[in-house]
Amino acid sequence: MNNETSSVKTLIFEAHVRRLKELLSKLVDKTIAETEFMELISLTDEIQKMMENIFKEMNTFLLKSNLVPKEEIDEVIALMQKAREETKKNLKDLPFWE
Repeated sequence: MNNETSSVKTLIFEAHVRRLKELLSKLVDKTIAETEFMELISLTDEIQKMMENIFKEMNTFLLKSNLVPKEEIDEVIALMQKAREETKKNLKDLPFWE
């Protein structure tokens, strides 16, 4: 990965995290609109995918260390993907807001 690609990914991730903070604040305050709630779901999904990539590349970026064994990284990623799919299935059963 070159520096330009890394910088763009960093900027995108930072923007996502800022927006996530805004939407989560509205969720906690119960002032979130339905469209914002749907954006929050989508944004959470995108951030989770980015985190999966971070886990995959973590040891490479940390000076080719073996900080976390590859098997454990694969297990965490699989769990994150399964959780994301379960959340998507369960969303249709939840009322928007009570």
